[in-house]
Amino acid sequence: MLLVEDEHAIRKLATSTLDSSGYAVLEAVGGEAALEVLGPEVSIDVLVTDLTMPGMGGRELAGRVRMARPEVGVVFISGFAPDADWLDGVPGAVFLGKPFAPADLLKATGKAIARAAKAIAAPA
Repeated sequence: MLLVEDEHAIRKLATSTLDSSGYAVLEAVGGEAALEVLGPEVSIDVLVTDLTMPGMGGRELAGRVRMARPEVGVVFISGFAPDADWLDGVPGAVFLGKPFAPADLLKATGKAIARAAKAIAAPA
């Protein structure tokens, strides 16, 4: 899993929650850093990313990740309610509003993985 969040406290809480639930978590503080972490040899099942970050935002990051890896589930987190077109181009993406409880993060992550698997299995 790749977790991308520019707020240190939220990133650490989310990493701790996901790690204690058995996920292997890679962290990045922004979109550009995430692309550096996510080299061709790195495999992930889900991208959890803040929508609004300095530089590259979560929507652009998710689009880039999905172009190369369409099977990756996506969870967008944000303190702002997204407009409908914020999620365009990222089919099956899950939105999780801040603040969130650890259980909500785990539920959203599982839902994103399931939606991505279903999208890949569906005939074109």
